[in-house]
Amino acid sequence: MAGEIEQISGARNLVNFLQDKGIEAKEDDINSVFTSSLEDGEDEVDNSVFIKALSDNYNIDEDDVELSELVELVSATDGVLESVSEKDLTQSTSDDKNAEDTNDKDTLPDCFVGKSADKIQKDDDGNYVVNVDSFDINKDDNIDCISRLVYNIYGVSLYSDEGLEIYQKLVEANPDILNDDYNQAVIHPNQKIKLVDTTDKSDKSTQSDFVDETNNTSETDESSETSETDETSETSEADEAEATDKTSETDETSETSEADETSETGEAEEEQNDSQIPLSSQEIEEYADKLHGMMRGALLSNPEEIKQTLSDENISADDFVSILSYYNSTYDDSIVQEIDKLPPWSKDEICDTLTKKILESVHNGNEEAVQLLCNELYNATADKWGTADEFVEYLFKNATDQDLASIMDKYKEVNNSDIYTDIKNDFSGKKEDEYLQRLDEAYKNARGKEFEQN
Repeated sequence: MAGEIEQISGARNLVNFLQDKGIEAKEDDINSVFTSSLEDGEDEVDNSVFIKALSDNYNIDEDDVELSELVELVSATDGVLESVSEKDLTQSTSDDKNAEDTNDKDTLPDCFVGKSADKIQKDDDGNYVVNVDSFDINKDDNIDCISRLVYNIYGVSLYSDEGLEIYQKLVEANPDILNDDYNQAVIHPNQKIKLVDTTDKSDKSTQSDFVDETNNTSETDESSETSETDETSETSEADEAEATDKTSETDETSETSEADETSETGEAEEEQNDSQIPLSSQEIEEYADKLHGMMRGALLSNPEEIKQTLSDENISADDFVSILSYYNSTYDDSIVQEIDKLPPWSKDEICDTLTKKILESVHNGNEEAVQLLCNELYNATADKWGTADEFVEYLFKNATDQDLASIMDKYKEVNNSDIYTDIKNDFSGKKEDEYLQRLDEAYKNARGKEFEQN
């Protein structure tokens, strides 16, 4: 609802929202609820108070996320986010002045390129902010966990170098909400996260600094030449020639460096663009068939070929998940169990690569990736197949608390089995205790409560 507000009055938008829920309402009724919510002498009402009045009057859930988001969007019509005014309810949201006063997406900094950038607003102090959504694994555009906050707003993975750098800046901007360790950080619905502008402005400043430095150098050279006027003509000419040679060398070095940098940047951008081309359905099927043909057991398989195939940088993490899902469903095989048949010396590196790539897709908000991990963890531990130790080891090693919590939430639904029971069935002693404790701690850190086993 947040991104679908119609270009009509705020009251009309609220009426449409209620009618979508099967509730009869009129604009005059909405205005009456607003008027009755006002304190004496006031002409605005806090969003939370207005939401409470609407929920009481129309018998809807006060914590309805769509209602909260809609009221917040309506309240922004007059440029003030935290309260609703008569102007918010009566004036069209398509008004050009309002679009200027509120959150005109054309003016957002270039760094906000994620799929949920339309949720960004400005607070009264001019800061860019975003509200935390209620967690829903099926809504990949939600801002409901740390990884989705970074990916859906900035368009980069939290676990990349750039993502980690962005997260540290967010911590500095939100010290009361975020933790230095993202695994320990938990965000809650309706919290307001202050965003940071990470747009790279270094190119312009670097050029300016270079010009200033050149000018200073030039002034110094002129002063030096003036101070040496008493020297012989031959010495002055020699010094001038030497200075010219050095300047020429410096210019050539600078030009070469800039050319190299431009070339490298262009190549990197071209390579990145090429690697992001999504695969067609036919290509996914062909790739899965190719991978299936490589799985010929310990004696006939080529582990190096398999490893290179799984590490193909031209295939996105999401397409990789689609390939593995197609593989499992088409050939009635488990990719994890096929890998478990390979020579022992090869399985560590392959399982490390496999889990990292699937988890990258999880961090992109891909529900299919979570389901795939649930399936493969079951295949690796449940009695049907037997234990694939390396896969379990690297999944627990590479997964964040949020990743494991997402798997735990979905595991029962996907496999009709209990994750704790499956771990206990296939591990014992210290390793069993280690995995069970990791699950307990991960869920508590990510969800703020203990996992409830069914």
